[in-house]
Amino acid sequence: MPFQFLNSVVGQDITPPVVSGCPESINTIVPVGMTSTTVTWIEPTATDNSGETPTVTQSHQPGDSFPLGITQVSYRFTDMSGNEATCSFTITNSNLHSLFEF
Repeated sequence: MPFQFLNSVVGQDITPPVVSGCPESINTIVPVGMTSTTVTWIEPTATDNSGETPTVTQSHQPGDSFPLGITQVSYRFTDMSGNEATCSFTITNSNLHSLFEF
């Protein structure tokens, strides 16, 4: 009688990490004559059902300098099984001229 092998995956983790504290979009006013400004925020965190801390990659760090305009900031959290969760928000830097300049 030939042997039969059953291929099954037991306990495969398919649940992505849970992100907490993803910042809302940030709007700043850059001082007249400047082309960028430093922006800070509280970084998001993530937990995983495995109990292990997910790894994180991010596009920017709090305290980075951002140019005039809109910049997207992204965080990607990955657990040991390769499941991913993301958090993203925008930073909008505007340069408003003083109403009293003549």
